[in-house]
Amino acid sequence: MTYADDLGSTEPRCPDCGVVMRGEEGGWTCPSCRRFDPVEQGPLPPSFEGPSIHGG
Repeated sequence: MTYADDLGSTEPRCPDCGVVMRGEEGGWTCPSCRRFDPVEQGPLPPSFEGPSIHGG
């Protein structure tokens, strides 16, 4: 379950107690019951290996 604000961003709700979870390094934490849901990091974009716009 997620919570959507007026700007369209979403934050998950804790499946145990229903409180909006807070984002922190590595995942989401419930401020009420301290449940932690880890989030896997996606693949990094490929690095660019060509000339730059400024000639460097």
